[in-house]
Amino acid sequence: MLCLLGSLLITVPLFALVDPSVIIKVEIDQQEITIGDPVVYTVVIEREPGVELDIPVLKKTFGSFRIKRLLAKKQKRKKGRVINRYKYLMTTFNTGTQIIPSFKVFVRDEEGRKTEVKSEGLIIKVKSVLPAGEDPKDIRGLKPLILKKNIMTTVLLILMVLGAGALVYFLARKIKFKKKAPPPAEVAVQTAEAIALQRLKELKHSELLKKGRAKQYYYILSEIIRQYLENRYQMPVKERTTNEIMTTLSSVKEAQKYASYFGEFLNYCDMVKFSPYLPTELAAEEIIKRAREIIRLTKPKVEEKIA
Repeated sequence: MLCLLGSLLITVPLFALVDPSVIIKVEIDQQEITIGDPVVYTVVIEREPGVELDIPVLKKTFGSFRIKRLLAKKQKRKKGRVINRYKYLMTTFNTGTQIIPSFKVFVRDEEGRKTEVKSEGLIIKVKSVLPAGEDPKDIRGLKPLILKKNIMTTVLLILMVLGAGALVYFLARKIKFKKKAPPPAEVAVQTAEAIALQRLKELKHSELLKKGRAKQYYYILSEIIRQYLENRYQMPVKERTTNEIMTTLSSVKEAQKYASYFGEFLNYCDMVKFSPYLPTELAAEEIIKRAREIIRLTKPKVEEKIA
């Protein structure tokens, strides 16, 4: 019965007729979304020209939904009536059957008294992107985190290279009159999987989770896998969304087989980064294991040497 009611609420615009001089119609563009997906919420208010209204503008939240921005705000006259139209882009990070609250306006009479007129609420189904069998049991609000790019590793590497170069230079000058300096040893180039596995090890042993910085933990985890994709398949990933990365992967013959693995992993990290969901420490350990398994499956196959 609830699903049937939800369908009716979506396909037929709902309106309020408490005051016959004012009509409020509300509708949404989708009946079912995935957690975090955008949905367009439209409000149409019709009234007689002489009717004075107080119309609120939605800003941050509306029930369990977050207002991302106001897409359109228009007013026109049609058949002698004034029509105001508002379009909002909103989303939610709660799963299951959700209710978008009634939209309320206030009619002011000549004496300044206000009468409330409101629409009906809308029902929408929100699907989860969590892996099957895993339930979010520890969901609570987090203080906003300002995520900074971790450049410390790069700075240290540069300093180490400069220091090594200076040491070789001075040693060569010291012994150049005694004997010819041996050629410098070749610097081994690390593979994409070696770099990623080392960074995963460092992340696992970091104190981020103990300090309650789960979003930064999953931000770094996502960046490790994105950098692995760039190094492994020579594909640009900076400033690209997860969906754009998946589209590019699908066009790389060598990566097509594993595109879904990367998609599920990055979508899970995105959910943690951009929603109130806070995984447990056990879930964090499992996601590290999953990252290692993806790297193991997708690393280049080494041909066996023939004796």
